[in-house]
Amino acid sequence: MTKITRDDYFPPVADTSMAYKGSFPPPKDVFKTANHSFLTIGLFFEFKLDTYPYLYTLKDEDCNGAKSLKKLYLEERDQTEYGFANKYFFNYDHWIRITENSSIKPHIEKWRFELASLLLRDALREIDKIATTGKSEQTRLSAAKYLAEKPWEGKVLSAKEIGRLRKRGRPSKEEQAGYLKQTSEDEARLLEVADRLDIKH
Repeated sequence: MTKITRDDYFPPVADTSMAYKGSFPPPKDVFKTANHSFLTIGLFFEFKLDTYPYLYTLKDEDCNGAKSLKKLYLEERDQTEYGFANKYFFNYDHWIRITENSSIKPHIEKWRFELASLLLRDALREIDKIATTGKSEQTRLSAAKYLAEKPWEGKVLSAKEIGRLRKRGRPSKEEQAGYLKQTSEDEARLLEVADRLDIKH
């Protein structure tokens, strides 16, 4: 017979005493140790330290006094990651160190896949809008034709595929390279269509 403990009724409360409680985005000094080294995993609740405050969590939503870095990443919509890095970390070099950490890297790779799909979705919505409200019949027909042909289909991860990727774990380097190359090609085609349809972007 399974023994029932107090924690089954009253789950232990996470220790949030080291959560960062200052302004946000945070000042640059919170990203370095007393020896002026960059903090990396210690910035996350999941790997919190006893000596420095944590700011972020790898979860989908804010929790335990930490901001969801995934949420901030998707909201920023910065595929270059340069502006995002300088806003939420010490600088771009600091962000590169974060992305190369073996405990964090798989999460960021998934966020990149998800962001690419999100941006493509938004671009297609704009083209769909042109297809119904374009200034000329030719513009509307061109947009409608692009949507009908669905050249992006099968090249962008669906919500189900992203979920499967989360369960399976980190994508291979070949998968990443192939997907990102195809995403770039799709985005280039979208921009070409936007120019042809006189869509402001």
